[in-house]
Amino acid sequence: MKYSLYNLIIYINQFFFPQADVEISFEVNDFGKAELLDKWIDPQILCSQKGASVKGGVGPFGLHVFASKGLKEYTAVFFRIFRYQHKNLVLMCSDQSRFNIFPYVPLISKQT
Repeated sequence: MKYSLYNLIIYINQFFFPQADVEISFEVNDFGKAELLDKWIDPQILCSQKGASVKGGVGPFGLHVFASKGLKEYTAVFFRIFRYQHKNLVLMCSDQSRFNIFPYVPLISKQT
């Protein structure tokens, strides 16, 4: 199955197992739009600052996992591409700020 539409949502329902392996690939065509990083920033801080909803040069793109019906709650697992020291740098993040099944977990630790 190959999709190339922006903001495409594909629902995969009825998992009966406690764990599922998913293999997915993304094709990026325009690395020239990647955001430039002038200095090294801790990846956890960068994930927290950018989040899954902040548009970047290349990204965020990824998956919504543990999603409720209607996407009221979900965990975003997403990627962003940056340019650092003349090389492409791929950052993989997760953002649980829209997943409140465990509301006692502090918001600051919900983005990694």
